[in-house]
Amino acid sequence: MDFLTNILSRLLLAIVPSIIWTLLSFVITYGLYHIKGKDLPSEYTDIFTYICVANYILITIVLIFFIKENIPLF
Repeated sequence: MDFLTNILSRLLLAIVPSIIWTLLSFVITYGLYHIKGKDLPSEYTDIFTYICVANYILITIVLIFFIKENIPLF
């Protein structure tokens, strides 16, 4: 039960950093396109939700496996 509680708490902890990370990555990408004088391609704006989900999954994995005193890998 402690294992499941640990994973669920990490899932909840990953929500805020993943939102911040996604928005910052979008702003940086938009800024770089703006500096080059180009418009953001429509394909990028179409996959914005997938980028949000991917960032959430990655941050959750980092919180679960790669922070000390979490689930040991070895």
